[in-house]
Amino acid sequence: MKKLLYLLILPLLFSCSDVIPEEERYEELPAIEAKRRILLEDFTGQFCSNCPEAHKVISELQTQYEEDVIAVAIHAGHFGIAEGSNPNIIGLMQPEGDIYATHWGVEAYPIGLINRTSGLLKHTEWAAYAREALNQEAVVDIALDCKVVDDSTRLYINTEIVSNVPMEGNNLQLWITESNINTVQQNGGTLDANYNHHHVFRALVNGQWGEAVTIPSNTVHYIDVRDNWDIDNLSVVAFVYNDTDGVLQAAEHHFSEKDLTLDSIPQGNQNGGVVEVKELTFLCGEDTISNGSTYTSSKLDEAYTAMGMTRFVPGIDLVGDKDGQVTITVKSLNQTMIEICAFGGCQMTLPHLDYSTSASGTITAGTPLPLEIHYTPTMSSEVYRAEALITVCYDGEEDNAASFTLVMTNEGVE
Repeated sequence: MKKLLYLLILPLLFSCSDVIPEEERYEELPAIEAKRRILLEDFTGQFCSNCPEAHKVISELQTQYEEDVIAVAIHAGHFGIAEGSNPNIIGLMQPEGDIYATHWGVEAYPIGLINRTSGLLKHTEWAAYAREALNQEAVVDIALDCKVVDDSTRLYINTEIVSNVPMEGNNLQLWITESNINTVQQNGGTLDANYNHHHVFRALVNGQWGEAVTIPSNTVHYIDVRDNWDIDNLSVVAFVYNDTDGVLQAAEHHFSEKDLTLDSIPQGNQNGGVVEVKELTFLCGEDTISNGSTYTSSKLDEAYTAMGMTRFVPGIDLVGDKDGQVTITVKSLNQTMIEICAFGGCQMTLPHLDYSTSASGTITAGTPLPLEIHYTPTMSSEVYRAEALITVCYDGEEDNAASFTLVMTNEGVE
């Protein structure tokens, strides 16, 4: 075994140098406020001695920009170890990874693509290009609603795409990635048998090059959970791209223990009968908000005001009269920046797009569900106003949804 490892590693030390010139070492640039999310495709391999240096760059970028930098480690080429090729080593290379590497002309490792517009970049060039890409305006947004279903044997992926530009010629790509995989990695001159790998490309969901996008778009996909996957460490990566403009937007959903409680996606009213709108009640403080009404809120977030910002937080509670799966949709009516926070997560609309975003989860009969609707106004005027359509329904019962229009403003408020 020692002889085998020696023969494998020796040629790699000559083709993947351990010495990185000082002028090519990663230097962190000051963070900016991102206007969009970016996709970083990291072509890597378990026998690439310098690839851990690229992994460090990704870690630094994600520390700076958090969820706005979505990375995928694509194991490929002669540095890769194919999954299942060695009974004693967990291989991370999928056949699709080699197809991508060949398509992009990858020959040296580590190397990467940012938004498929950068061309192949050394890892020392990623920070500068990422900063530039994050500062580009988004023309499309992606919302992911993902669950673990069928007794934890399948993944359910609901993808909503919204845009203010035509989507003809664009494709939606869905991938599965996995983190916290401990297996072999050449790290400089050392072979680390227990290296912790992150955001590793594991599988395609909708084909090698995805599928055509149409607007409005709301698609559902399923993929079986493989025996060698750890569900807690899986993620769905979604992105919209075309061959001319590259990746227009990306999104990522990390599976967690809370997803595992939903063994199936309820279809309609599980108790039989018709769900009437009276089964859903909206509360804002002491006020009951009538279905179909317009409710005006002037409640300000004092913490944000103290920082020189203004944000309205109505603090709405939703009460249901039966258990079930609930979908909440929020639509900006005057193209303002609106955020919905429910079921442990927040999703935000874009200020220049008139579209709705949604959140889904379970509700227990008679129990209030905190529902926060936030609005951060522009500072160009002393009068702030946002209008949003709040719609709530049990899954499969859209015809019986309860809704109201929320107006957030300081007009007439002293």
